[in-house]
Amino acid sequence: MYRKLILIATLVAVVAVVALVSAPAQADSLHGFCTNATCTDNGAVTPVPTSSPSFGFWDASGPVTGTDYIVVLSLTNVGGSIALNPTNVAGSPPTSATLFGTWTSGFLDAFLGLSAQPNNPFNNYGGPTGLDAGATEFFVYELNLGTQTVQNQANELSGPLFSASGLAPGTFILDFLDPPGIGTPNSAALEITGVPEPSSLMLLGTGLLGLVGFVRRKVTA
Repeated sequence: MYRKLILIATLVAVVAVVALVSAPAQADSLHGFCTNATCTDNGAVTPVPTSSPSFGFWDASGPVTGTDYIVVLSLTNVGGSIALNPTNVAGSPPTSATLFGTWTSGFLDAFLGLSAQPNNPFNNYGGPTGLDAGATEFFVYELNLGTQTVQNQANELSGPLFSASGLAPGTFILDFLDPPGIGTPNSAALEITGVPEPSSLMLLGTGLLGLVGFVRRKVTA
């Protein structure tokens, strides 16, 4: 009887160990956030209602240190570089993301010469099943910050921060740390949604008030 119980216990222990070893490790990931606008992960993308975001990324298991790459996916070639103005960074990295190339298929990390999870297939962002079904290519801009430490969510403001201006609607911003090989899932990537800036809204309101005044004058005349 005892031998049978010992045998059963041993088999259970072996199965548990095999399951533990063979189970995939919990994937770490990076998540975008904004400091000058409300942007929330909605399960598909994190919409950013401004063309001039101030933003950063936090790590689900942070803090974590590695080579930090900020990646911008643009629907148009906006020139040789995009100013991102990093702060809270170690050393003196560049201040602009430069054009890396044109991405049309495959995994973004492999396109960049990196190895990270999530690896972001093109059809997450463009093509018939992507967030922008009309996109057939993205111009990819990359800012290599060198070795940086990305914080956890509670201390996100202590990690690298960035500010950009004039980004077009449909622009995506992601982060990669490689090594150790951590990416940003598409749901946590930042997407410029193209809502007018407050200054633009003010100008629009002023114009509408002027139009109302003009109509009133015409009516009373």
